[in-house]
Formats: sequence, C-alpha cells, structure tokens
Amino acid sequence: MEIARLHLDSLDRDKWAELTACSPSTTPFCLLEWLELMEQGFSAWHVHCIVAREEGRYLAGLPLVVSAAAGVRQSHSMAHGCPAGPVLAPDADPALASALLSWWADRYFAGWRAIRLSVTFSDDKAPGLDSLRSRSFQIDTQISYRVMLEGRSYEQWESALCQQTRNKNRQALERGGTFERVESPAQAPELSRLAGLTARRHGRDRIPYGERFFRTLLNPAGPLRTNPGLARVVMVRVEGCPAAYNLCLVYRGKMWLIDHGADSATFSARPNNLIYSRIIKAAFEEGVLAVDLGVVPPEAGSLAGFKRGLDGCPYERVSAVRRNLAFTLAQRAGSLLRRGGGGGK
Repeated sequence: MEIARLHLDSLDRDKWAELTACSPSTTPFCLLEWLELMEQGFSAWHVHCIVAREEGRYLAGLPLVVSAAAGVRQSHSMAHGCPAGPVLAPDADPALASALLSWWADRYFAGWRAIRLSVTFSDDKAPGLDSLRSRSFQIDTQISYRVMLEGRSYEQWESALCQQTRNKNRQALERGGTFERVESPAQAPELSRLAGLTARRHGRDRIPYGERFFRTLLNPAGPLRTNPGLARVVMVRVEGCPAAYNLCLVYRGKMWLIDHGADSATFSARPNNLIYSRIIKAAFEEGVLAVDLGVVPPEAGSLAGFKRGLDGCPYERVSAVRRNLAFTLAQRAGSLLRRGGGGGK
C-alpha cells in the first residue's frame, strides 16, 4: 500500500468517485464536484487529496484545500469548517484514518513558514482523532443544530414551533417578501453584497464565499454541471431588492446550510424567517430527512435561540486545529494592518 498526495489535476477521478460513493463517512464536501468548485471558485486555493492506494484502488482519502500567501500556509479538510475528514472504503483497515491524518500533519507542519492545519468531522465520532491529539492539535467540540424531518410533514413541523416563531413566520408571508431559487451567474454580485453586509455587521473583515465562487457555482457549464442537485442558492427579496440568501447542499438525504447573508435594512419584513421556513418546506417536498442549520459559536446565544426556534436539535461534532507561533503572529499583524487601513478611509 502507498500513501501519496495528489493535486486535483492528478487525481484519478473515477477511483475517487468510487471511493466516495461507497464510503459511509463521505459528506458532500468530499465529492469531486465540490472539490472542483473550490479549485475554480477561489483563485488562491488549490485542492489536494491524500490517498491510500493499493492494487489499483483508492482505499482511503483525505480531501484538502491548500492556500499559501506571503509565507503563510494553510491546509483545511475542508474550508470554512465544512466537515470532511478521512473517507474509507467499507473493507479498508480503520487504522488508515490515522495513517492519512498523521501523514498530512507531519508533512504539512514541517518547515519554517507560518502554518495552520484544520480538519472538521461530521459528528463526534472522529476516526483517527487520537493521532492528531498526540501531535498537539487543539481538539474542540462544536455544537450544531439539525432539524429532523423524517416521519412527519411540514404542517407537523410548523405546529411544533413556539408561538413567537409561528407569528414571525406568518408576518414574513404578510410583509411582501418573495422566495426564489438563484439561477444566474449575473446575480453573484447581489449575493456578494449581502455577504459583505453580514460580515461587517458581525465585525468580520472577510466573507467565506465571494462573487467569483458564486459565479462558478451558478455557471451552467461549471463544475456542478454533472451534479446539479448538489448545491443551490436561494434568496428572499423585499420590494424587489435582495434581502437574504442561503447556500444549501443536499446529499444522501441530508441538507446542509453553509452560508447565509442578509441586509439588516429589510429585517422588519422578516426575510430570515421567510427564507428558513421556505427552505424547510422545500426540503420536505424533496424528501430530505434532515436539515443541518450549522454550528453556533459559544458566545452566539441569540443565534442558538433562533435555530432552536426552528425546532433545531443540538448535536456535537469535533474539529482539530494546529497552528504554529509564526502563524499566530502573522495573523495578529494582518488584523492590525486591516484595522489601520480601514480607519484611514
């Protein structure tokens, strides 16, 4: 058996597709179409996969987004905390998860440059986690929220909501908001604007997904052309103007909501209530079994309350991060420079 790092251009696509199709731990963020979207949608990112191969098969793999700039290197499985981690064939030795993670950590953390490595697992069952713990990774338990749809109807979900949430959902329908599926790359600037407004409202200086990413995702000839049902963007408009959007992925009967943006100037029309209730209604119609609303940071009590109000049930998942001192110093310096630049405008 051999372990090797392959850039996306060198990956055997058929073998990777076979591995992810049969692995029970595959999430949509491991799929070839999503990896290609990451490669094309971000100019400074490169996608690699560490694979364990034997006798013409990929027995296991670890998808990675790698970026490097100004002496700072980062490697994530996957970007923006989306859960990926090792994928193993059903007949593979479970120890291969540790072997892949160790191979990645030992090689990527070497050298003098500032470096940050991170991996997020889809739940609290994290294969190979001990190999990262022994290498001084910081292990964190994250709280995410999931709405369970299986075995009930949209009407039953709605009746389970508290009266306050039902009132806000009703107000959203009455106050002129409209719900739509975003289909055209020409709408990418609208999405990027909403993302920027949200980032500034929460004191962030960067947005996760920008205009180039959305143009690539929405391009009919882009990476998702062979799997158009994998990802979709939905939007609420108020008086014709963009008010809120969500980026959703669907795979194996589960929906992940991984990015959201909204214009606070439209909040009196309840666009967030409208967009989430319509997403869940569409998920019922599509036969989705669960909707993952995403992770809530420990300090974001109001966000946790909003997701609980949608009948979201908390569950735990695990992330592991390792950074060296040079990265920490570079991060602090960059933050100070950005603040200084912003203050001079």
